[in-house]
Amino acid sequence: MNQTNNHRRNWPLVNILGVPVDDCSLEEALTLTNGWLRSDRSRVIITPNPEILLHSYRHKKYQSILKLADLSIADGYGLRLASKIKHTVPGVDFASELLKLSGNLRITAVIRRDGKSNATQVSQAIQALAPGAIVSVIASSQEWSKRGGRDLAESVSHTDPDLVLVGLGFPYQEEWSLTYNDIIPTARLFLTLGGTFDFWTGAANRAPAIIRQLHLEWLWRLIKEPRRYRRIFRAIIVFPLTVLLSNKS
Repeated sequence: MNQTNNHRRNWPLVNILGVPVDDCSLEEALTLTNGWLRSDRSRVIITPNPEILLHSYRHKKYQSILKLADLSIADGYGLRLASKIKHTVPGVDFASELLKLSGNLRITAVIRRDGKSNATQVSQAIQALAPGAIVSVIASSQEWSKRGGRDLAESVSHTDPDLVLVGLGFPYQEEWSLTYNDIIPTARLFLTLGGTFDFWTGAANRAPAIIRQLHLEWLWRLIKEPRRYRRIFRAIIVFPLTVLLSNKS
């Protein structure tokens, strides 16, 4: 964690399975990152959820990469249940509110070539949230690390972005952002956001507000997409048990 940024926080960092996570509210995160967008250097924001933290616990190289993030926003009520975190912020909510504050910035979205939403749909969705922005979209193979990570960074650099939204899915989006952010000179902020693009375009539907308020989004997803049962099981069963056992060891 970059020590030069820590003094700007008024909230604690909570260690969850070896990864420091910021215990901040949506408003606090927005205030900090809105300033970063107008600063003179690059920063990376990640939104770790139970799946990401489980993966990092089992893959130490990935864990070491996550620790380089400038801000780690807790995404998922499971983090609050399994740790001392008091605030969780859905990544889609944070990203949506950040775009509303972005003004006339240049925004580049990095999407999965095989994703549910295509470049045109993503561009239109971002433009709806940030009408004054100049939007570029680049589609990439999810497994960029097998070939072309630097090529992707150079393609993004040619768009001269202020803000880079990276939706390659974990662990690729975090690995790419935290490996190559320094070679994209104009970018002030990188945000990894998983499936947020699909929520924006309507390719995927969020649970109704009442379901979200009851913290039952996992049940909604299980009903809507039964094939996700393994992922949901890991998030709501395996993750809390792993945190509990790790705290006792």
